[in-house]
Amino acid sequence: MDSKFGLWFSIIRPRTLPASVAGVVAGSVYAWSQGCFVWFPALAALIFAVSAQIASNLANDYFDFLKGADGEGRVGPKRSLATGEVSPKSMVAATAVALVIAALSGLSLLFITGKYWLLGAGIVIVLAALAYSGGPYPLSRHALGDVAVVLFFGLVSVCFTYYVQTLVFDWGVLLLGLAVGLVTDNILVVNNYRDMEQDAANGKHTLVTEYGRRFGQRLYYWNGVAAMFLAIFAAAMSSHYGWEDWLRAYVIMSFYLLFHTYTHQSLKRLQGTALNPLLGRTARNLLVFVALFGVIVLTDIL
Repeated sequence: MDSKFGLWFSIIRPRTLPASVAGVVAGSVYAWSQGCFVWFPALAALIFAVSAQIASNLANDYFDFLKGADGEGRVGPKRSLATGEVSPKSMVAATAVALVIAALSGLSLLFITGKYWLLGAGIVIVLAALAYSGGPYPLSRHALGDVAVVLFFGLVSVCFTYYVQTLVFDWGVLLLGLAVGLVTDNILVVNNYRDMEQDAANGKHTLVTEYGRRFGQRLYYWNGVAAMFLAIFAAAMSSHYGWEDWLRAYVIMSFYLLFHTYTHQSLKRLQGTALNPLLGRTARNLLVFVALFGVIVLTDIL
């Protein structure tokens, strides 16, 4: 029983789940900074985001297996379908369970907010989770994975988490969503950087296969720099800032850049399987980024 649980726990890729958690936390922190935090819709948004990402991860394994992309040359962690530990039927069933959980949590948000147009947004998010690696035009295979990550794990996650608590949108939360999306995208950048040769051999187009490793290194770094300044601007829009507050915000967010720069140097030095632990450290950097943003906006109101 324990071994089976451990197997499925590894299959959902827990190291990548901070990507869905961070956007919800960031949107909730922004709502809190304006005195609008409501715990139940925040919790429902978190369940929706995490279950939708798990469904996307499982679907990605399934569709990559069908395409033969997880063969012997794989440098990332071995996939359970390729090793025969899990059957395709079981993977489809697990994906369906994750989608049902996402649907139920999404429906609860409809009743909480009374905004039934959110149903359409939820359907688009679920379809995008599947279209990332499946369907007639998989986004991840046509160099659109980075765009999808910034859009859904950043802008959509942060802005809609804020909306279901406040029923309004805000320019500051839009900037924060873009910032979180850029930092989250670095998880994908590391993944694609590691898999560049294998992806190219399998006909999978990513920004790294199209423009090379040096581009991937620069993208990783400038995603972090741009996100830092976007977060500072977002914090400034959440309250009335003086120049002392701008300086304080810059100093606090610079701690994120220290983490980010260290990880960037690791990206430049390592290749192949040695990059696998870097995925976890990049996810950690995402949580550090959101935590530091929280320090900026919450200490300003306490």
